[in-house]
Amino acid sequence: MNTNNSVMALATTFADRGDWTVEQQFVLQMGSSYLLAHGIGTPLQRDAVTTVEVPADGEYNLLVRTKNWTKHWSDGPTPGIFQVLVDGVADAATFGTDKVDWYWQRGGKIALKKGKHSLALHDLTGFDGRCDAVVLTTSDEMPGDSLDEYRALRARLLGPETPVDKGEFDFVVVGGGISGICAALAAARLGCKVALVQDRYVLGGNNSSEVRVGLGGQINVDPYPSLGYLLNEIGPDRIGNARGAHHYQDDKKLKVVLAEKNITLFLGYTVTEVEKMGDTIRSVVAVEATEQNRIKLSGKLFSDCTGDAYLAAMAGAECRMGREARAEFGESLAPVEADGFTMGVSIEWYCEDWNTPCTFPDSLDWGLRLDEYTVEPVHRANWYWEVGMRDDQVADAEKIRDYGMYVAYSTFSYCKNRYSKKEDWTCTHLVWVSHVSGKRESRRVVGDYILREQDLTRPIRHEDETCTTTWRIDQHYPMEKNSQQYPGAEWLSEGVLTPIDFYALPYRCFYSKDVRNMFMAGRNISVTHIALGSTRVMRTCGSFAEVKKPEHALKLFIRFAIAKGVVTYGLELMMALFNIVQGLVSTIMNAAGFGTAQQTVLPQEIIDAVESCGFFESIPLWAVTLIGGLFITVLSFILIMTVYGRFFKLYMYTALAPIPLSTFAGEPTQNVGKSFIKSYCAVLLEGAVIVLACIIFSVFASSPPVVNPDAAAVTQVWAYIGELVFNMLVLVGAVKMSDRIIREMMGL
Repeated sequence: MNTNNSVMALATTFADRGDWTVEQQFVLQMGSSYLLAHGIGTPLQRDAVTTVEVPADGEYNLLVRTKNWTKHWSDGPTPGIFQVLVDGVADAATFGTDKVDWYWQRGGKIALKKGKHSLALHDLTGFDGRCDAVVLTTSDEMPGDSLDEYRALRARLLGPETPVDKGEFDFVVVGGGISGICAALAAARLGCKVALVQDRYVLGGNNSSEVRVGLGGQINVDPYPSLGYLLNEIGPDRIGNARGAHHYQDDKKLKVVLAEKNITLFLGYTVTEVEKMGDTIRSVVAVEATEQNRIKLSGKLFSDCTGDAYLAAMAGAECRMGREARAEFGESLAPVEADGFTMGVSIEWYCEDWNTPCTFPDSLDWGLRLDEYTVEPVHRANWYWEVGMRDDQVADAEKIRDYGMYVAYSTFSYCKNRYSKKEDWTCTHLVWVSHVSGKRESRRVVGDYILREQDLTRPIRHEDETCTTTWRIDQHYPMEKNSQQYPGAEWLSEGVLTPIDFYALPYRCFYSKDVRNMFMAGRNISVTHIALGSTRVMRTCGSFAEVKKPEHALKLFIRFAIAKGVVTYGLELMMALFNIVQGLVSTIMNAAGFGTAQQTVLPQEIIDAVESCGFFESIPLWAVTLIGGLFITVLSFILIMTVYGRFFKLYMYTALAPIPLSTFAGEPTQNVGKSFIKSYCAVLLEGAVIVLACIIFSVFASSPPVVNPDAAAVTQVWAYIGELVFNMLVLVGAVKMSDRIIREMMGL
């Protein structure tokens, strides 16, 4: 298409947008923000109007970039239609009627003089007709519909879009939902120069007046009771879904952010490009939704708070979407095979009963097929109105949103026009339908640790704990009845709740393993699909971004100081404990008179009997003596090895002491260090038990057995050796049990 005879007008740049709504949710999918005729079933009263400069006299073809948004589900006439007026005259074509994807629709041929001419977009239904751009061209060539072709056409007709450099920041936060706000506030209050980039014109994400989802989760909970105060500053006073706009207090969030001198706020900007150097982000480029101007933001650190991990994906970070296979992490709640299933999107809406009757268009020709059994005759959507579970939450984002509106319109239309109790709906007005998706899940960025089901249910403690999560594992699935009625296109869900104890998330879940200066906060942190069922709620996500208070920092400093001390002086500590216990052992030995060697004397009766034996009488005597000596030798060897083994354990404990002692640095791992100290003391105290056993043996051994002088020499010797072996067995048993005795005493 020749640039010399063509004019392009982007719909969002119209001088007066009238009652049309700027829609910027899908810039990355379809290439631009656009205008949406969101009249909730009532045609918009005020047209979008602008003026264009025609370069020369000629016959101009009218081309409009649009789509038929209901064609996914209906072959009937679409309700999303509009007209284009040139100099106040409506073109004969009705736009938005053909293709389901964004395309260039040809209108009529219009004779125009060189100079200024007016363009207007005139909505016909109020059912979300959409226009991205209008082109007037003398060329009969049709532009291509692909995203690359569209971007090339814009570059030819509108010229290069050089971004304006907005300078460098310490911390660039992309996404102005609850997580992004908290991240920006926390960093700003630590003295960082912060850029907060939000693709909407209001802050709050799902908790804004555009989506209207109440805050879920708890704050100020152990082990970090000081986390959550930022939520109190920005969170609305009221709770609940699909309520009046004032419930969500957009102004409160904006006021707090604007009050921070270190935050520069960029509302209505979508990040579309990332500049990297190696594995580090240097800058991002963002486009504004209305005038579609581009800006460049450089930074030292970046945080992806987009929910959909758009920044991470553009930066080349590994991301996941969908469900992991059960075998990958051993999660009992995971499916056997991995798939792309996600929790869905809620499009909130509500109606009110007024005193005045009203009508609503019958959606029979294009809407969802409903009947008395399948309709949900409610006055407000809630969390279980959920769509898109089987779709790609990124690539199919617009389709998913549209299906949510499609179901809402169809439901209300059926209740007003065809329901058996429609008289109850005579004065019911459809007051509000969100056109902004309330998402639960899409891409998740992979960090150095992926939180899994077991971390929640056991729970598992981590040395790098950061904040507390309090929501149950809340997994959503299509409602069985709804799946039977609308297979593959469900719009009602049911929740499956798995109770958990409150648990703390590791810091390793909050930064990308691939991009060294990018962090995450919100539902796109490093977790599995199952774990996301707990971490995704907004109060929890807001806590992700907060910084621990000074008291927590002091505790960390003390723990690390203790750890450094015990590692540095580990040998001295071990030797001090050794000397203490050895002193205890020496005291016991000296008090028992065990410190000096004692001589054992054979009873005189046995000596006399042995000396009086003849040759043949001495043969059994030799046998008895040999057997007894063998028993005593084996038992003595066992005693010696047990004592030497204890000393070997002492040497090994001392040599390896720095490894377990270093665990004093971590809050949950410091128990390892404590257990090591107790185990080392136990080995030392085994010596005291061994000494006591020897003392008891010496008492027994010091009393010679009663010898019958009238018995044969063999009998006397056997009796003596038997008693000696018995005492030795008692001694060996006591020595061998020393380890068990001490461990039971110390609770090891």
